[in-house]
Order: sequence, then C-alpha cells, then structure tokens
Amino acid sequence: MATAHGWAELFRNADKVLGVISKSLAEESIGLIKDGFRAEADPYERRWKPKQRADGRKTLSGKTSRLKGGWHVVTTTSSGFRVAPSVAYAAAHQAPGKRENGRLKRPRRMMVPDRVIPRAWRRAYDETVAETLSAFFRGSLSADDVRSIGRGLGIRVGK
Repeated sequence: MATAHGWAELFRNADKVLGVISKSLAEESIGLIKDGFRAEADPYERRWKPKQRADGRKTLSGKTSRLKGGWHVVTTTSSGFRVAPSVAYAAAHQAPGKRENGRLKRPRRMMVPDRVIPRAWRRAYDETVAETLSAFFRGSLSADDVRSIGRGLGIRVGK
C-alpha cells in the first residue's frame, strides 16, 4: 500500500515525473522499433513480407539503413511523446497507398502500432514506468509503493 508520503511526493512532482516517464517511454519506443527491424516483424508480431528481390540484406534494410537507424525522439512533454523516422519514405511502408484497383502499391511493413498498443509493447512500457518511478524517487518509495502508484496510473508494475 502506498504511503501518504509516496502519493504526496508523486503529486508534488507530477509534471516533472510525467515528463521523465514520457522521455523514458519515447526511448523505449525507439528500442521496440529497432527490435521490429531485427525480427522483420510489425509491432503485432506479424512477419513482414520479404523483399521481391533478395539482396542478402534484411527486409527494409537498404544500402544505408537510414530507415532502420534514423528513428528519433521528436518531442516529450508531461502529456506524451512523439517519435519519428528521419526519412519520409517510412510512411510508404507503414501505411502504403492503394492503386486504382484497390490493391496496395507495396506490402505493408508496419514499424509502429497504429491502433491498440501490442502486448509486448505494453509490457515494455509498464516495466519502463516502474523503473522510471523507482529511479525518480531514488528509493524513497518501497516496491509496494511503486506497485500501488502504478496501479493508480493504470499500469501493471512488478509481480
């Protein structure tokens, strides 16, 4: 059970805490996107369609790997974060347009979730929030406090 001190500390520093959490989640998102490139799968764990012409490189990995390595944090605030690729052509893979016949111009190879946050991303986010809360309060909160605060925030923290 979170102590009055733990909750008071959280509320006193709410904007700062949420800003730190937002930054941590943005950085975690970049890692999750890179995991998707390694697995050649979208955030929902569906494999990407392979390249039409095999060239020895993984799917969506060209000569420069700018798409894979160019993801960065655009902004973080106490109310959220935004990450983006450094190349404009990412959108053509994330959500390809359609031809006149209704077929996709290219296979969809999603890199970021476009609807419900996938289970693996949710677990990673929950762990990130727990670690960030623990680090932010530098041990002044017990593990039970952190779990209770996490539940209050709607996340599963720890066991």
